[in-house]
Amino acid sequence: GSSNFRFISSFPATITWALEGRPHLSSSLSMANVSIGAVLLPLAGYMLLCRFLRNLRETVMYYQYPYKTRESYAKMTSHDAWAIQRDVLTLEFPFIGGKGLQYALFKTYGISTISELLIETGQLSTPQKAAKRYADTGCIFTEWLDNAPESERANAAYARLNFLHSHYQKAGKISNDDMLCTLAVLALEPKRWIEQYEWRNLNDMELCAFGTFWKSAGEAMDISYECLPSYKSGFTDGLQWLDELAVWVEAYESQYMLPDTNCNLVANHTTDLLNYTLPKSFHDAGKKCITVLSDERLRKAMMYPRAASYYKTISSIFTIRKNIVKYCMPPRPAFLRYTFKQTNSKTGRINFTRFDAEPWYVEPTFLNCWGPAAWIRRLQGLPLPGEGFQPEGYVTRDVGPERWVSKGGVEFEASMARLMAEERGGCPFARL
Repeated sequence: GSSNFRFISSFPATITWALEGRPHLSSSLSMANVSIGAVLLPLAGYMLLCRFLRNLRETVMYYQYPYKTRESYAKMTSHDAWAIQRDVLTLEFPFIGGKGLQYALFKTYGISTISELLIETGQLSTPQKAAKRYADTGCIFTEWLDNAPESERANAAYARLNFLHSHYQKAGKISNDDMLCTLAVLALEPKRWIEQYEWRNLNDMELCAFGTFWKSAGEAMDISYECLPSYKSGFTDGLQWLDELAVWVEAYESQYMLPDTNCNLVANHTTDLLNYTLPKSFHDAGKKCITVLSDERLRKAMMYPRAASYYKTISSIFTIRKNIVKYCMPPRPAFLRYTFKQTNSKTGRINFTRFDAEPWYVEPTFLNCWGPAAWIRRLQGLPLPGEGFQPEGYVTRDVGPERWVSKGGVEFEASMARLMAEERGGCPFARL
């Protein structure tokens, strides 16, 4: 012990002796220290700036709205809830928030009654039908997320979905519980994904906005909340509704999310879509990555084997991404807001500006057909926007399976009239 101390205490003198008569070495070390400092100081400053700007974004969003206390959450309007959620999903956390919504839809296929109906209707009978249904679902959801709840476009999407569901509801093939389960995962999964994979959690105001928005959405689809504890006495705010919904859906999934061949078949079609742009040789690995990101109950319901432990490294990749975003990337500016679609000036219809699998409703612009991403698709033998994929765009009132195109006009107009008369941009709790 004493010899170690003598060595350490004599270390500075040893360094001085070693450098005596060697000015070039001393100078080199000094220059190296200066060079390292010249790199590290600006880097540290940049990382602190990114962190500051990201925290500033959250603070600005918080003070933009009059919801500072739990009592004030009871007055949150559906319009404000939509605007807050839109900023969260298109500016703050567009990648992980979007993946959370995609996973929410995937998770519903773990309920046997939902998967059974999809198989029965033939919507997943071929890869093209599966891709078309995926695109049509995106049409409806992005109309809700992109447009204010009191707007004609948002309510047209609700009206069309109500018509598409009505036939199966009358036949007893879609239950209120299945509808509520779907609503629950859409409201809750983005929250879970953001908490697990993003650089910060959602704050209470943002969570209340998610609850307020999706409660209002459920009302537009005539979903009953009778099974929730506060249904009769009335919900206080979006946070309370979201908390009660989370408890209910956990119990529902534990009872009905069970191993089923229909769930397995629908899951296979869906994972094929999610792996669409991967080479065939990577599809099995892609499926295993999806399995790792799924919870254990869903994995068992879809009858997927547990993936090898090394596939869990995908969680480490997300953790690395989280810290890169937190310290190395400034917040996304408003002019780079993540968008999904645009109105076609020639047809007046709506085109998607992004697509994951088949290019449904995508305009065949030069960039979409000959840009870098298009060349990659060409080399993979994947389809490009154009004939066969309705490149002219879509009209909301015709979205859905081929047999329902240009049908349901009377029901659509009646539903639109009801929704537009409800002043859906107001507070959904004040209307109780």
